[in-house]
Amino acid sequence: MSTEQAALSVQGLTAGYGGPPIIERVSVTARRGAITAIVGPNGAGKSTLLKAVAGLIRTTAGTVFVEGKEVTGLPTETDEDTLGIAELGRNVVEIGKRHHKSGASVTLSVGGFVPKPFTPFQWFGQNTVEELRRKINLLRDDTRRSHGVNMKWHDPKATQIEGLASRGDRRLGPVIEEVWRRGGTFQEWSEKFDLDLWVDAMANHGLSLDWYVHRHRTEQEILPWEHLSAGLHKDFLWQDWRDALAEVGLPDCRWTPCYDCGACTGYSIEHIVASATPPAGGSQGTGQDITKSSVPVTLLGRKPEPAAAGATGAVR
Repeated sequence: MSTEQAALSVQGLTAGYGGPPIIERVSVTARRGAITAIVGPNGAGKSTLLKAVAGLIRTTAGTVFVEGKEVTGLPTETDEDTLGIAELGRNVVEIGKRHHKSGASVTLSVGGFVPKPFTPFQWFGQNTVEELRRKINLLRDDTRRSHGVNMKWHDPKATQIEGLASRGDRRLGPVIEEVWRRGGTFQEWSEKFDLDLWVDAMANHGLSLDWYVHRHRTEQEILPWEHLSAGLHKDFLWQDWRDALAEVGLPDCRWTPCYDCGACTGYSIEHIVASATPPAGGSQGTGQDITKSSVPVTLLGRKPEPAAAGATGAVR
């Protein structure tokens, strides 16, 4: 059976939890309309397989097709990544306690990721409202007893409409007008926002929120903004998207051969840098060893406080 004919097709999937793989080169095909069961003893990897297919853990090999479309590695954020936000907040509080006798506090401001055009993530299917709520509750539960860590979040329902506007096409013009005519003004204000206005308007015009917001795009799809140019080539963005899924850092092009992304060549830009050697630590997640760079990072000392107006004597 071809991947186009199957509701779900898993080919050579390998995944685990950071150590040896739990499942290795697993292949599964589920027919449309059929009931498929995964049977095996405890510890055989049934739950790991389902988590890998759902994108809750990272895969190291293989592909997953849903209704003929490849979704391997989507979404890339795992629960461990999400909980890392809370861990970062606790670490900041601990650092603050070293410098403030009265203690320290930090506020985590959390919002759902909204993919934008002309970025590598323009093909990404945005998280659903339910998934964003689950992640918010995950963080709330984890920070509930973390002294000094506060949390606030953006309404996932508003995030959904932001995703609609971000990657919508010209068919959304009448939708926006209908929302406005039905009183949908100041929709970015939480006290004014009304999701039902948008859902009804979309339905009235025969459009689907899920199709615009939560659907993963393919490389061959013609995107609504392709008649415009932001300077970056589509093939470069696609490769950057695939690199992001594979967690491959892209070295700063100021110290590497040109990637031909289109920005410099399209706008006649020439790089002029102060040093031919990359800075310590690299950039954009390249993980350069800061102890071996010939251009070390130096933290500047605090500037002396200016003397008060009319004061005399030396500033110490």
